[in-house]
Amino acid sequence: MLDLVRHYIALKPSNVLAKYLPALVSVNNSASHTGLGTPFVNDWATAAADPVFQQAQNDERDRVYFDRR
Repeated sequence: MLDLVRHYIALKPSNVLAKYLPALVSVNNSASHTGLGTPFVNDWATAAADPVFQQAQNDERDRVYFDRR
């Protein structure tokens, strides 16, 4: 998720998920959801309708599943 949000920020710096980057970095590799919660879930749903976010998701899928060497 962190990599996806970082990529989305690279493609579109002013996006609805950018404000969560510090929280995502903080909880990375843990079970914690500190700094996320319902507002994050709602903003994720908003981002899901953004074609740039959809492209970021496709790019991340390709990177993880097809571009490994």
